[in-house]
Amino acid sequence: ATTAEGQTRPAAVRNLTVSSENTTSLSFSWRPSEGHVDIYDLSLYSVSETSTNHRAAGSRTEHQQPAGDLVDLQKVSPAV
Repeated sequence: ATTAEGQTRPAAVRNLTVSSENTTSLSFSWRPSEGHVDIYDLSLYSVSETSTNHRAAGSRTEHQQPAGDLVDLQKVSPAV
């Protein structure tokens, strides 16, 4: 007999909100998802839409955050 072990994808966090913002930073807060979580992987996108082909282009910043810690990401300027 063959057996396999694994984990399902965790549920999404609840009540994700921007708790403060200014010209250089954004702070987020949320209620944790159900189940065991070691780390949250956060992505911040800066998106602009082109009128000719409707494709989104922009820059992306990724930040890994330990579960339960305060999140503070620096704002990212759009790619030129």
